[in-house]
Amino acid sequence: MKINVLHINYSDGGGAAKASLTLHQELLKKGITSNYLALNLTKEYLVNDYVYSHRRVYNSLFEKAYYLYYKARRINNKIEQLFKGLPKTPEISTFPISTFDITKDPLYKEADIIHLHFITQFVDFPSFFNSNKKPIIWTLHDRNPFSGVKHCNYNFPEKEFSNLEKQAVKIKINALNGQDVHVVSPSISYESASLSSEVLGGFPHSVINHGIDQTVYHPLDKSACREKLNLLKEDVIFLVVATDLENRSLKGFDKIVKLATNMQESNVLFYAVGNHNEKNKLPKNIKLAGVIDSPDQLNCIYNACDYHLSASLEESFGLTVAESIAAGTPVICYNVGGLKDIVKHNENGVLVEFNNFEELQKTVINYAKEKVCFNRESIKKDAVNRFDLSTQTEKYIKLYKKVLKNKISL
Repeated sequence: MKINVLHINYSDGGGAAKASLTLHQELLKKGITSNYLALNLTKEYLVNDYVYSHRRVYNSLFEKAYYLYYKARRINNKIEQLFKGLPKTPEISTFPISTFDITKDPLYKEADIIHLHFITQFVDFPSFFNSNKKPIIWTLHDRNPFSGVKHCNYNFPEKEFSNLEKQAVKIKINALNGQDVHVVSPSISYESASLSSEVLGGFPHSVINHGIDQTVYHPLDKSACREKLNLLKEDVIFLVVATDLENRSLKGFDKIVKLATNMQESNVLFYAVGNHNEKNKLPKNIKLAGVIDSPDQLNCIYNACDYHLSASLEESFGLTVAESIAAGTPVICYNVGGLKDIVKHNENGVLVEFNNFEELQKTVINYAKEKVCFNRESIKKDAVNRFDLSTQTEKYIKLYKKVLKNKISL
């Protein structure tokens, strides 16, 4: 069966982009026609990468003036008025309208299946779904697809946003009415949340974990990795990974800073990967590695560390946690969201009571002191069994075929 899939994601940066681009690349390897459409691209791509910016279709002076300036200003002003007077939220809050018309894109017109990912500020719900007649696979990367304006539950001001949330939910429900949508969740907890929602609850759902490329993320010699990264062999190293470490509360970096402050006299190092403003003063036992784009370098970091420590308060899956496990490195994290699907307590890591800093600190201190060991090969084997990229991609291909078969039979 011929399959032509178009993946739609806001940009090529962040966790949603990493997961969706990895899937896109694996589909190409398996002979599936797959294209990737983003609004904003931060990197250069080869022709056979099949990664494109939607902005390229607005090539006439009229279209550029209308879509990128006039309409954009009108939409942005409307959104600004909608959020005026409302408190700032810990994570972004977005309204389901956009200046862009994705159905104008030749890639959309050629596709058999539209695979939505993180589409906020890109897909205009009212116009896109009114025009769309193609089957849709929608992979969840946060709560926004089945919510109104919010993207996460943590510390969201429900009372202040109640009217705007209801307004956005209504727009989404009306837009999705009559659409052929199949929702894919990377975790059981997010599937449950989506099924209980007004927006997506009436559509069929599946759980497919994000795939991890085992040829990239795998065990290496720890000593060699530490030498390569200039890390001391005698230190107990806890790895912290987040796209934006500045988002201290949601991703829990404030907890990491507190832990590091309380453990400065020990031989413990917190190795932090992600964007961070180094002007902010941090304890001496936190080492900033910055943003790491190279998968091979990231795998080296996973292997150099004793434990992957996550204090995140919301995760749809936990891609870096799964990558770490594939490298054989155990994880310490809160018992929350998709992390509950990845971490098996006392087998490949430790699950700590949600948002219980005292228990988290006690666990970290104990593991640093006792140097609790896990069987890295056993952890790796578990990751291969559950998150193998090829296997997870085959699940998507099977779903694509099922959706297209149902479309043809109607």
